[in-house]
Amino acid sequence: MGVLTVLLSIIIIAFTTIYVFFRRRYSFFEKEGVPYLKPTFPLGNVQGMGQKYHMIEVLMKLYDELKGKGGVVGIYNLAEPIYLITDVEVVKDILVKDFNTFVNRGSYINEKDEPLTASLLSVEDDRWRFLRNKLSPAFTSGKLKSMYFTVSNLGNNLISAIERKTKINKGIEVKNVMTRFTVDVVSSVSFGMESDTLNDKHPELIEYLRELFGLDSPNILYFLFLFAFPDVAKFLKLKFFSKRITEYFTSVICGNIKSREDRNESRNDLLNMLIQLKNKGSIDGEISTEVKKLSLNDCLAQAFIFFFGGSDTSSTTISYALTELAYNPDIQDKLRQEIIEKTKDTNGEITYEALHEMTYLNQVINETLRLHTPGFALFRKASEDYKVANSNIIIRKDVKVWIPTLAFHYDEKFWKNPLKFDPTRFTQEEIAKRHNFAYFPFGEGPRNCIGMRFGLVNAKYGVAMTIKNFKVSPDARMKYPIEYQFSRASVTFSSEMGILVIIFSAVLLIVTAIYLYFKKNYAFFEKEGIPYLKPTFPFGNVQGIGSKYHISTIMTNIYHEVKDMGGIVGFFNFAEPSYFMTDIELVKLITVKNFNSFVNRGLFVNEEYEPLSAHLVNIEDDRWRFMRNKLSPAFTSGKLRSMYTIISGLGDNLIKAAEKRAGKGFEVKNLMTKFTVDIVSSTSFGMESRCLNDENLELYEISREVFGAEGVGALKLFIMFAFPELSKFLRLRQFSKKVTNFFINVLSENIKYREENNDDRKDFMNMLIQLKSKGSIDGEFSSETRKLTLNEVLAQAFLFFFAGTDTSSTVSSFALTELAFNQDVQERLRNEILSMTKDTKGEVSYETLHEMTYLNQVVNETLRMYTPGSATLRQASEDFKVPNTNITIKKGYKVWMPTLAFQFEEKYWKNPNKFDPERFTPEEIAKRPPMAYSPFGEGPRNCIGMRFGLMNVKFALVTIIKNFKVIPDARMKYPFELNPVSTQMEPKGGFWLKFQKI
Repeated sequence: MGVLTVLLSIIIIAFTTIYVFFRRRYSFFEKEGVPYLKPTFPLGNVQGMGQKYHMIEVLMKLYDELKGKGGVVGIYNLAEPIYLITDVEVVKDILVKDFNTFVNRGSYINEKDEPLTASLLSVEDDRWRFLRNKLSPAFTSGKLKSMYFTVSNLGNNLISAIERKTKINKGIEVKNVMTRFTVDVVSSVSFGMESDTLNDKHPELIEYLRELFGLDSPNILYFLFLFAFPDVAKFLKLKFFSKRITEYFTSVICGNIKSREDRNESRNDLLNMLIQLKNKGSIDGEISTEVKKLSLNDCLAQAFIFFFGGSDTSSTTISYALTELAYNPDIQDKLRQEIIEKTKDTNGEITYEALHEMTYLNQVINETLRLHTPGFALFRKASEDYKVANSNIIIRKDVKVWIPTLAFHYDEKFWKNPLKFDPTRFTQEEIAKRHNFAYFPFGEGPRNCIGMRFGLVNAKYGVAMTIKNFKVSPDARMKYPIEYQFSRASVTFSSEMGILVIIFSAVLLIVTAIYLYFKKNYAFFEKEGIPYLKPTFPFGNVQGIGSKYHISTIMTNIYHEVKDMGGIVGFFNFAEPSYFMTDIELVKLITVKNFNSFVNRGLFVNEEYEPLSAHLVNIEDDRWRFMRNKLSPAFTSGKLRSMYTIISGLGDNLIKAAEKRAGKGFEVKNLMTKFTVDIVSSTSFGMESRCLNDENLELYEISREVFGAEGVGALKLFIMFAFPELSKFLRLRQFSKKVTNFFINVLSENIKYREENNDDRKDFMNMLIQLKSKGSIDGEFSSETRKLTLNEVLAQAFLFFFAGTDTSSTVSSFALTELAFNQDVQERLRNEILSMTKDTKGEVSYETLHEMTYLNQVVNETLRMYTPGSATLRQASEDFKVPNTNITIKKGYKVWMPTLAFQFEEKYWKNPNKFDPERFTPEEIAKRPPMAYSPFGEGPRNCIGMRFGLMNVKFALVTIIKNFKVIPDARMKYPFELNPVSTQMEPKGGFWLKFQKI
């Protein structure tokens, strides 16, 4: 059972958090009044990504579908709301004009656990400004020119590598060669190492690069998760790079830095500049407004991102350019002519100056970047609420913005026949015709790509050297037009891989939802400035519920832990923030004085799926007021007196049933439940169950199923209590289908029989039938003219059974057990009973029962110690400012009032663990605040059946104590240890007593 309980807890909590989190997120744009694309659980609007579509294709589809709905539209990346920008003017505002509001990307960064992630690409706010200011001098024209020497020195190696591969194979995978070229370039200028991968040396660099960029679909889902939920990834310590990649590059970079510093070695590369920034705070003595130096970790991260960003981006652009040139030989020939023309005065050498004079080469590269933009989208995050110009849309703080760069590059509004490779789009004349934000492959504004010009130099040189020396033509294996893939491998899943992806996705979604939902909720009271009890995931402050502790024990423990922290303290029921009252004056304020702000309980009700749940305890607002008004006449003194006839008629049956058990130990709750089932089934359903005679035990068995929930069943009820909305969504049932069908059938048949036969009885069912048929009871005036529906009648009759049966039998059982262990109290009670009935030949009339003052004290003391409802629950219907405090109880949040804890508070009760009916003499009552004792609640929403329940309990006690001496059985443990796995208050092991006939 323990394992099953834990598993069920995990499953239910997962469903809870996923449902609440996704539901809340998916309503974001609707609430904001932003046009949006309806999301589909759980991927939002990125369905098929990593399986059917590349992310490029997903964004292109979204852009095409939404661009007519406005310049700013809403989409969802998994559960994350995203503003998708479809208007170039808004792009310009975000990237340039209002850049200070959109400095950050919202990318994953975890410098503490993964220092390589703290690069210029990911860092935010002032940290980004600091690094950008420090690194910008590394990419001046002078520095690029000095680094170009490294690039050009590798030209012959590139040509030799291509020649070797073409001799072996007629067709070559050009990305492989170009990756080796750019790795050799970037590792040299970044790490200061001669990798020479073009000559098949340092194969580990190529292997690591493939690991970084050769992502298959499951890895794409992983990185999509990191991107969508960077805070979660940091909390879970998920790694962007594998341990071996991190260790390798850290070792290489640190080793090179140490070697250069030890030898005082200087080179014209990026690492040399980083070393200067680390040791001096500036490059080559240039003036900087930032006097702070870079740390070693700063140097590591920036050198690594230069490798990470420079190697693959440049090799990809070269590869796409060569592929397009292969399929467009006229363009290739024109480009080759320009290259030859520009290098004829330098003996064929492609100098830095010559490269920048090649205008057609520049057009070819620009057109390649238009069609195949490596950074196919830009991401920004608002640092404050931002009003979009000329619209009513506000981009909310901390919500991300996606700018689909590639989609703008394909928009026919800016580009005629956009699928065609046409470098002439980038002549000066054509450029002047377009909006300047129709093309931005490296981003725009202050946070554009800092290494843009270096990347272009690499790409141009790689293309120029190749075209100058080779004619490029397509291989038969090359598909054109190009279909995007996540990796060189196929993205078609095997069935096993599909299952793994689904499982992996589900786990990530569960972890995400749980983390975000719980984290957000657990910060509630800290943000509100309210003292609170620190929660523990996932139970909040109800750890051990249903396993180690009974709910009443938990409430009492919490009370004693927080009562000195203030009259209102925060606590968490699982993930639900709730206000916990420790001051009885505040209890009075909520339940009586300001009742209209706290009408509801916030409990589970699902009338459509489970009609019996729509009863008076659960329903809310005007529906509750209507029902309370209709039912109140059913519990007047006159009506109770008429029902007492039914109760007292069962006295002999109770005595006979007790006599059968007399002389030996037995579980008394069993007897009391059968008695109350007989009472309530008769007064509620109009049927004689005769459970005390061990006949028709179906109702008794049903009651055991209803109230005997333990373990998984109990946990389910706790979850439904904590998360009523989720329970409704998941169609969880308070009661099994068997229980529901039984009661509906029994009640419906009784109603039908009585209506058809005009059968009028003095019971609760008769009153409900009158409310259904006439709208009032016995013609009494009611301001509500509406009649009850059949379902409403069924639910209220069921509640009468639900509340009346177990509550009365439990209180009776506790009272008899206390009397068994307190023989002096029992004897005094018996004397009162005999004295009060001596003139009526032992008959206990309605009037006599209510005149027994010591009986009343015994019952009250039992209810003080064993209140069935150990806490009173309310839910704020509006924000409520608590008088004389700075605390506002927020609308929709629950308030817990620990009734039982107040009834054990030594401030009001001397020696509270002792059973002492003398506490309820008029003199003792007058010494206490009224709210120190409220077993049935207080105010307009107190228990409507309170007097009926008390009548049942008192009659049962009188009948037993008058006829039997009650003593403990050896199996009865005293003081009681409550059964933690039960939803009801009962001792572990049950109520074991002996009856001796008097």
